[in-house]
Amino acid sequence: MYAHAEEGYPEEVCGWLSAAGVERCENELHARTAYRFSARDTMRLDASFRSDAPPWVVYHSHVDGSAHFSPEDVRGAVADGEPLWPVDWLVVEVRDGRARGCRRYRWSSGSFVQIAARSGLFATVRPGDASHRWTER
Repeated sequence: MYAHAEEGYPEEVCGWLSAAGVERCENELHARTAYRFSARDTMRLDASFRSDAPPWVVYHSHVDGSAHFSPEDVRGAVADGEPLWPVDWLVVEVRDGRARGCRRYRWSSGSFVQIAARSGLFATVRPGDASHRWTER
């Protein structure tokens, strides 16, 4: 996930995490300040919820800005007052081409709340590891 964010700099990147690992997606906006999954990746994400390794986090990066869940992020993650997918959301902070940390958000009582923050760390998922542990880089 951090490597994806760094490789995509100076554009935002997006994807998801599951027990199968990191699924990189195309940011069809190719923008520094916004992202949107391609139609193909949206269909793959939707189908993955019926797989043996459903997603548990959707992620994207913020370029040369903080890892806060912005109003733009909320607009892109919510439809009809509910999140698009039943997952946590994670924002990776990338400054000068280097991932600096991330923050994880969860939908609760009608809004996204921060539930974790990591600086200089990244999330790894090992196949078969349902605990979704955070490990040092």
